[in-house]
Amino acid sequence: DPRKPRLKLRRPDDQTRSKPFPWLIRQALERLEWLYFDRQLFPELGARKRSERIEAMVLLGKALIRNMDILTMRAGRRREDGTLAGISMQTIAKWAEITEQRAFRASWDLRDAGWLSMCQQIEKTHKGACGPGLCPRGGHKGRAAIRSIKPSLFDRLKLRGRLKRERGKRAQEARRETAETIAQRRAQRRLARASERARTLT
Repeated sequence: DPRKPRLKLRRPDDQTRSKPFPWLIRQALERLEWLYFDRQLFPELGARKRSERIEAMVLLGKALIRNMDILTMRAGRRREDGTLAGISMQTIAKWAEITEQRAFRASWDLRDAGWLSMCQQIEKTHKGACGPGLCPRGGHKGRAAIRSIKPSLFDRLKLRGRLKRERGKRAQEARRETAETIAQRRAQRRLARASERARTLT
């Protein structure tokens, strides 16, 4: 029913795993519903976009923003080594409670509007990685795409200034962590050289 759209996810918009979201994420999740109710703010959509397509875009956008890294603007899961793993469309569709086919269409609509970019990951497999006799010379295997929210969406949500400040803070924190890591590595190297000299003297 166009008069009663479903724009809320089953998961709460203010927190995840008992930890509250940053103010920027909470506001983005709340204001993303403007996409459905005030299309004049979003001229990229055009006037003929069907209501069910807009509804899917809102739900998919919320599922991605909930898992977005503010510094890189990428939606994914952080690995232990610091890299980001993409989220499969099957999982995103489950979070948004829509079909996978509808989720793909919504992601294409967000991409065509200029608010989302997608980068497909391809992994090179070694010999025999696909099973006995299937890949005698190795091959390539597709991984979940890395999806990035573009700052232009936050422009439309009137959050560009706050986004810039938050990303600046995250960048400073990342630089401090990098500097601390480099200092720790240098200290470890100095200790290793000192212990090597002590062994030689002994």
